[in-house]
Amino acid sequence: MAQNETRACRRCGRPVPRDEGSELCEGCRPSTVSLRGGGEPTRPEGVPERIGGHEILSVLGEGGMGTVYLARDPVLPREVALKVLRPEVVSEELSRRLADEAAVTGRLSHPGIVPVHQFGNDPTWGPWYTMKLVQGRPLSDILQGLRDRNPRDEEDYPTLNLLRVFSRVCTAVAFAHFNNVVHRDLKPGNIMIGEFGETLVLDWGLARCLDAGPEAPRGAVPASTDSAFTRDGIVIGTPGYLSPEQAAGMGSLVRLTSDVYSLGAILYEMLTLQPPVDTGDPDEAIRATLQGRIVPVEKRGPGRSAPRALCQIAAAALDADPQRRYPSAREMSRAIDDFLAGRVPWRDPEVAGNEPWEVAS
Repeated sequence: MAQNETRACRRCGRPVPRDEGSELCEGCRPSTVSLRGGGEPTRPEGVPERIGGHEILSVLGEGGMGTVYLARDPVLPREVALKVLRPEVVSEELSRRLADEAAVTGRLSHPGIVPVHQFGNDPTWGPWYTMKLVQGRPLSDILQGLRDRNPRDEEDYPTLNLLRVFSRVCTAVAFAHFNNVVHRDLKPGNIMIGEFGETLVLDWGLARCLDAGPEAPRGAVPASTDSAFTRDGIVIGTPGYLSPEQAAGMGSLVRLTSDVYSLGAILYEMLTLQPPVDTGDPDEAIRATLQGRIVPVEKRGPGRSAPRALCQIAAAALDADPQRRYPSAREMSRAIDDFLAGRVPWRDPEVAGNEPWEVAS
C-alpha cells in the first residue's frame, strides 16, 4: 500500500488506510463494553456456540480488536462477558495485548474496576477472558444527554451527582496508581455508571505497568515489557483527553500524572459539558493539546457558574507541566472529596511555598 494512501493510527502508530474513514487501526478502535442497559443483546449469524467451555448466548459489543459476548459460565450459575479477538485480526501481538489486558485488570481488585474471572486459550477462537457482566450506561452517553437537555439526565445527574461519580472514578484510578499502573486512555466512554450508582473504570487495554522500584508497594504489578507501547514517536490515547506528553508521542515520559491530566479533562467536561479540546479533527486536537489551547472552565458555558475551587482543581490537573499536576489520582481524589465534604479544597498556588496540589484542612 502506498504511503500516501495511509495515515498513522492515533493510538499505536500503525498504518491505517485513508479510505476507511477512521483515525484508529483495527486493533485500537474502541470496543463496546459488556453492557445490557441499552437494550437486549442481539445474536447475529456466525456467533460461535462455545468458547473455552462457555456457552455463547449473544453479542454484547464489537470493536476493532475484539468482540464481547454474553456467555454462560460452565461452572457457576451466572452470565458473564467474554472477550475474544476477532478472527480476522488475530496475531501474536494482539494476542499478547489481550493477555496483558486480562492480567493487568485481573490484578487490580477494586470495586471500581471490572473483575476478571478467567483467562484461557480456545483451540479455535484463540485467547479469551471473562469478566463480570456490567449493566449501566457510559458516562459519555450521560454527558450527551445533558448537552441535549434530556429531562431524565438533568434530574438524575446534576453537577453534585456528577462530582460523586468523578470521586469514585478517581478512587479507582488511585488504586491502579498505587499498584504502578497507568490507564492511558481515561475518557467518559470508558467510565460506566450502573443503575444504582455503581461506577466502573473500563478498557485497560492500553494500560502500562510502570517500573516497580524500591518504593513500590508490596504486590505491585510488574512493569510492562511491551516496547511498542512505551517507545517514543507513537501517540497512544484518545485525542482530546490524552496528556501533552502522550500527544507528543513521548511514551517514555508517561507517568501517573498523565492519567491525572485525563481525569482533569473529564472533570472539565462535567463542569462545562464540553471537552477541553473541542474539535472533531484529531490532528487539531493533538495540536491544541500540545499548545495548551484550553479555555478556562470559568469562561466556558455552564462552567461560568462552577465553584472557583472546582475550576482550580481542573486547571491544576490540566497543567501542561506534569510536575505541576496532582502527583497521582489519590491527591486529586482528596481535593474533590474535600470539596464534597464542604472543606476548602485549595490553597492559593501563588502563595510562596504552596504547590498547586496542596489542599487546606
